[in-house]
Amino acid sequence: MTQTPPVRCIVADDHAATRQGAAEILSAQGDIEVVATASDGPEAVHLMQHYRPDVAVIDVLMPGKGGLDVVKDVEENGLRTAILIYTGFPDPEVVRACTDAGAKGFVLKSAPAEELLRAVRTVAAGDHYVDPTAFEPPPAENDNERSLLSKREREVLQLLANGRTNDETAQEVGLSPATVRTYVENAMHKLKADSRTHAVAVAVRLGLID
Repeated sequence: MTQTPPVRCIVADDHAATRQGAAEILSAQGDIEVVATASDGPEAVHLMQHYRPDVAVIDVLMPGKGGLDVVKDVEENGLRTAILIYTGFPDPEVVRACTDAGAKGFVLKSAPAEELLRAVRTVAAGDHYVDPTAFEPPPAENDNERSLLSKREREVLQLLANGRTNDETAQEVGLSPATVRTYVENAMHKLKADSRTHAVAVAVRLGLID
């Protein structure tokens, strides 16, 4: 009887403890093999091009390129690796942005190890997996329209409104420029804006930023 080969994975996360923990959970399974790990987005894309894994477990927020940018690179390069977004931010808009870009799954870092394993096996089999808790509505911050944008999206737009560039904003909030662009794109989508300037103007008009 022919033995089914293990699911070959890479794990990418800029936090070493999280990266190592996820890799250890996966490697402990007889049907999953972690072939490499990465600490940022560009390294993750390079490893996928080199190893051609079945699944890549990718953090959303990483230096250089975040998970959404990695998904887009995978699609543009025609790689067949199934991307499983692994994040601590249960934001429905992030879920939609990643799945619209081509991610095959989305699982929270707060989920039990069994959920991560189920997600990896599901996307490796060609199906989609979305952690059901990712769609739980966030608590309203107050009774006005401020809940339309996340706190981080408002922070980024506020800095842009104050004249900061994307790079300056990234440095001030401690994120990569690519991640800042992702927040701006998400805000543009939510505000139905066709440019960064338009998004800032709409946010000011709605009282979301000053």
